[in-house]
Amino acid sequence: MTLTAKSAIVAALVVASTAASSAWPKPYAGQAMHMQDGVLVSFANGNRAGGLTVRTADGKTQDYATTLRMTWLHRTMSCYQMPEPNEPATACASWPKSIVPGKTIVRITYWDAVHTAADGPGVSGPERIVKDVSALR
Repeated sequence: MTLTAKSAIVAALVVASTAASSAWPKPYAGQAMHMQDGVLVSFANGNRAGGLTVRTADGKTQDYATTLRMTWLHRTMSCYQMPEPNEPATACASWPKSIVPGKTIVRITYWDAVHTAADGPGVSGPERIVKDVSALR
């Protein structure tokens, strides 16, 4: 097998594994993005997906789906959970120091996805999927 053929196979495998790295579909080109501000109150990620919750100014909570490779402050963040309140030492290395759970107001940039049965068990209907999290104050 030639070096070019081996390179093509490796590239195809990388693309395939990257595409499978998230349990959620990707936004399509031109997908409308939305924003929501609120205090980050929870965050947890599993092997391929998870969720976060913010408390909005009116006191309500809003849940969002996340992927392991989402961005926080425009950088990829791969933490599995947020630091425990009053215990910053529990944060993983990529947790943004400017985001303090339960205190920091964040802006969630998200898109709406509609799932079908083909997307996996237990997944149906619309879902707000986080694209980016930014610290406001």
